[in-house]
Amino acid sequence: MKASRNILLIEDDEDHAELLTRNANPSDKISRIGDGGEALDFLFGLEQSPTADRPDLIILDLKLPTADGTMILAKIKTDEKAKILGLHRIPVVIVTSSINPRDISNAYDNYTNSYLEKPRSPEGWAHLMRQIDEYWLTCNKSSLGLPS
Repeated sequence: MKASRNILLIEDDEDHAELLTRNANPSDKISRIGDGGEALDFLFGLEQSPTADRPDLIILDLKLPTADGTMILAKIKTDEKAKILGLHRIPVVIVTSSINPRDISNAYDNYTNSYLEKPRSPEGWAHLMRQIDEYWLTCNKSSLGLPS
């Protein structure tokens, strides 16, 4: 059995969150936040909350209330405090319904690690989560915990 990994799912759509969670590796711990502002508060508050689990991976939707996914991405990848906290090293996978070239370009301009389109079938969600688990949580060598 694989060691438990912490995934932060930032997704406001209940159905999509359920599909992602249901198809995730059962040994992984998934924390979900449905609001962009709350997600930023959580991430930037990690240093004050020693019991909070630091994510090994962030799965991020683009269309969110309060702060959109592109804003969250830019903040955690480029903000000076984010660098001090090590947030910039957490892999971020965008999972969104948008295939707009501008959204894709903006996501990569703001240092997303991957940009994936939301599937249209239950089988597609299962396949997507297996691929995310296999690559980002199993094969990928993370820089989390390494000195800056």
